[in-house]
Amino acid sequence: LEKGLLRARYDLSVFKDGTIRFDITDVPLTHFKPSEVEVSVHKLRELGYTVDKDGAPLSSEEQMLELKIQDVVLPHQCGDYFVKVSRFIDDLLVNFYGLEPFYRLGDRYDLVGHLVLGLAPHTSAAVVGRVVGYTRNRVCYAHPLWHAAKRRNCDGDEDAVLLGLDPLLNFSR
Repeated sequence: LEKGLLRARYDLSVFKDGTIRFDITDVPLTHFKPSEVEVSVHKLRELGYTVDKDGAPLSSEEQMLELKIQDVVLPHQCGDYFVKVSRFIDDLLVNFYGLEPFYRLGDRYDLVGHLVLGLAPHTSAAVVGRVVGYTRNRVCYAHPLWHAAKRRNCDGDEDAVLLGLDPLLNFSR
């Protein structure tokens, strides 16, 4: 009941297994520019993007970078939704479990570097990804191997993305 009240506080819908999901269309991506994902060069360096596709040190928002296999670019709407999910999770940790908040996010850009889970329909194993930026398009840009890892036989193009800590706290049969 307490979890339901907290979800209602943040206007969050629950999936039948107790998790909160964002449905999204898969689009493969292998390279990007910092300006295209709305993340600073400094932040990308912190995430391990130190050189561009040609091996030159990363210094410009217009350099082309090779997307790391685990990294994903999410739509603005997903980032904003996950901020609400993070606030629900932080409240849950504090009020239900007596722990410290984990996320403490102010806006979607604070989510960059955090983990998400990608889950295809009709499967029971998720793939871990890391948020590396945002797009105005309503798609999940990720490496083709990341998308393929979620699927048994590449049987579709729409999956769900979950904020990393949510299924660990809320998944239930």
